[in-house]
Formats: sequence, structure tokens, C-alpha cells
Amino acid sequence: MAPLQNVALVDFIHCLSRTMDLVSKAVVDHHVRVGYFAFRLATDAGFSSGVCRDLLVAGLLHDAGALSLTSRLDALQFEHDGTVHAEAGYRLLRPYPRLRRPAEYVRLHHTSYLDMREMSEVLPGAGILQLADRVDALIDRGGPLHMQIQSIRERIRLQAGRLLDPEHVDLFLSYAPEHTFWTEAERPQERLRSMASSQLPPEMLEPPEVLELSLLFSQIIDFRSRFTSTHSSGVAECATVLARMIGFDDQRLRLMRVAGNLHDLGKLAVPREILDKPGLLDEREWQIMRDHAMYTEQVLADLPGMERIARWAGDHHERLDGRGYPSGLGSDELSLGSRIVAVADVFTALSEDRPYRAGMQQSDVLNVMRDMAGTALDGDVVALLDRNHEEINGLRRAAQQRAARLFSGFDSEVL
Repeated sequence: MAPLQNVALVDFIHCLSRTMDLVSKAVVDHHVRVGYFAFRLATDAGFSSGVCRDLLVAGLLHDAGALSLTSRLDALQFEHDGTVHAEAGYRLLRPYPRLRRPAEYVRLHHTSYLDMREMSEVLPGAGILQLADRVDALIDRGGPLHMQIQSIRERIRLQAGRLLDPEHVDLFLSYAPEHTFWTEAERPQERLRSMASSQLPPEMLEPPEVLELSLLFSQIIDFRSRFTSTHSSGVAECATVLARMIGFDDQRLRLMRVAGNLHDLGKLAVPREILDKPGLLDEREWQIMRDHAMYTEQVLADLPGMERIARWAGDHHERLDGRGYPSGLGSDELSLGSRIVAVADVFTALSEDRPYRAGMQQSDVLNVMRDMAGTALDGDVVALLDRNHEEINGLRRAAQQRAARLFSGFDSEVL
């Protein structure tokens, strides 16, 4: 089996931003387009490649702190919570060395030009992210972009000198409607990748950094709801311990932990009101919830070297009897890695509080797992969990307690 490979930073961050943009039709391509706008403006303004890189990454992640559908929509409408989610994004990103400078830009992306002028020290080009975000927020997803350009230009012009830096606005206004700034904004996914690869020096993440950033992704996924605020940490720990007991080597254990951290990546496309609904989901809500596993696999599979992780993570709701989702795979199509993640996910979920029930007693959890063995879940993996329950459950609980402390600290710092 191939080990966890080096991954390009921009590609990995782009993976997360694409998933965040699935949360609503109102925010389609928002992070990717803001990243493109910020990078293009910074490049044309003559900033260094380092500043351009930081603004690109910040654009891709700028609303990471807006953790609910309501907040995401407010973000595009520049409502009152802008500075709150900007601070939340900063606090999520700052622990990661490669993201410390982008985190500073994220922190300021709802700070006005007038307020920045009062600061003793401001990052170079700090107002560019604010401008890029505002431009994209003015785009009506329901109509063709080329029909909106003149209106957007006029509305941006009126904000110069108050909300927006007038020098940056002058640069923006220099882009006529037929300029490539606008035509390339029609396909931001494609253009952003080509610009980054051609204009920035390669920046590859080593396997330990991929694992570290997968933890950031899991926090952004889980922190959206108090009911799931530690879920991915529990699944990753449980799956890794099971894989170790089965005999996975260190390289495959690293793959397993990344898969556990990212298995619910697609839940960024699920509105918070569905995640937190105390009653049964209706048919429409249930379909939205089911789609999360498909999105997880699709997004991760686009990353070179992450194909196996994509399968392990994306298959966690498949069943041996073929009645699972999203693909209805059967026992002969599910790898051992996929089976391990599925067992870890069910075990962790049954042990946790959910909006519609309290966490189950461990004796009841094991009874449910035994009933599912052989039909939904791999019987050998369930038996291994059963035999080593005390150790595995203790490690899972410890991992989730660590994650809970992080969530509590994050929540209290921001709110």
C-alpha cells in the first residue's frame, strides 16, 4: 500500500473550501472566488509572492469561523456577526504554522478601512481580502455575472474611503467588464489552481502536516454543532486503535487517522438546523444528510495521493448487505479500511449525545453493535472491539475529552 503522500497546500485547502461552499446555493463558489479575487488583486498590486500566497489561502478559508447556515448567509450579506466569525476563523487557523499569516488576514476581513487606519500596525494588503469578499457577496447567483458587473463596480466605488481602501478600489475599478478579472471569475475553480501553480513556488505538505491539517478540518466540521463537537476525534481514535490491533503498519495507521478526521467532511454541506434537529428527519432532510458521505469521497478523491483515504472515509455508511449509502456497496466491495471506519463511526455515534437522544450506556452500545455484525458491520472488527472494549472506549473517551476542551476554549474565546 502506498504511504500517505506529500500534498500541495493550496490543493488541500481548496478541498476544504469547496466543501464549505456546498452549504447553500447562496454561497456557491464563494470561498474559491474570494480566493481568486484576492490573489488576482494582490498580484496586480505588486505585492510579494508571500503576501499573494497568504491572501489566496486566507480567501479560501476566510469564513471558516461561520459555522452555521445562518452565519454563512449573514457573512455574504455583511450582517452584524461579521467580526464575530472573523475572530472565530482566526482562532481556528492560528495554531497551524503554515496558516498563521492567513489567520491574521482572516481576522481583519470585516474590519473597515477607517478602522484599519487607526491601527498601529496592519498587514500589507490587509484590505484586499475585505474587497474580494465584498465583490463576491454582491454577485447574484441567480443571474449571469456579465449582466451584474456595472452595478457591482458602482456599489464598490461608493464604499471607497470608508469600508474599503481607496487604492485597492481604484485597482478594482481599472478592470473593465471585458477584463480577464471578470471572465476568469466565471470559472474560479479552474483558474485559481492554474494561477497558483504558475505564479507561486511549490508548497508541499509533508505527511505529518497533512495529518495536522486534517485535524483542523475535523474541528471546522465538528464545531458546527455541540452534539458533534468531538465526533471526528472519537472516530479517528477508535479507528486507529482498531487498525493497530489488526496489524496495520505505521504508514497505514496515519492514513487511518486522516480518514477518521475527515470522514464527515461532507457534513459541511448539511445545514445546522438539520444537524441539530431534535426529532426525526423528513425525507428531504434525510436525503441531504445521506449525501454527506458522497461529498466526502468526491472532494477527497480529487486530491492526488488521497484516493485510499477518500474510499475509507466515504464508505463509512456503507453496509455489508448492500443497504448502505451513498453507493449501496456490498461486502465484496468494501475494504478492511472502510469496514474499520464504519465500526468506529457507529461505536462513537452510539456513545455520544445526539439532538434526539442521550448517549447510550456501553452495555447497550455493544448489544447494538453485536446485532449489526455480519449484516451492516464487519463481524471480525466488531468482535475485536468487543474483546478490547475497555481499552478502546477509554482511548476514545480521552480523545473526545481533549477535543471537548478545545471546543469549550474556542467557544468561550469567540462568544
